[in-house]
Amino acid sequence: MSQSQTYRGGRVTDEPTEPQRMRYPCMARQCMMPGSIFPAGAKEGVCAWHYGTNASDWPRITQILLDWGCVAYEINEARRVFTDPETRCAPKVLDQLYKTAWERLQPLVPGWEDALAPGKTKAGFAESYGDWARRLEKFLGTQVHASISARRAA
Repeated sequence: MSQSQTYRGGRVTDEPTEPQRMRYPCMARQCMMPGSIFPAGAKEGVCAWHYGTNASDWPRITQILLDWGCVAYEINEARRVFTDPETRCAPKVLDQLYKTAWERLQPLVPGWEDALAPGKTKAGFAESYGDWARRLEKFLGTQVHASISARRAA
């Protein structure tokens, strides 16, 4: 990556862009995931990866999310797509967005293609965009869990 290029949302760009401001950001410092879970009495929400964890683990969890920022971006992008009434009910648009998402992600995850590439269902059908996004969420959750477990074991 040249000095004039920056990493923004899973892609390299020549133009610096402002990060999109989420309506409900996770209250964990520097977390890029939406804070959609509101613990009892909280005015700010946390993301699924920070929810229910020790506050002392939050910096490590956030670092894993930042390390896998390209995957986190695709998860957030899929969520945006499936909450937009114009895209969630348009199969051809979803297919194109799914293809574009994998084209964006693939060069950023060398060595992880087998784990992250679009796959097949148990019945042998092509995995849907929504199923793929949920699998990305599970993958990211596994990375977070492994990191916290390794830290506690040490």
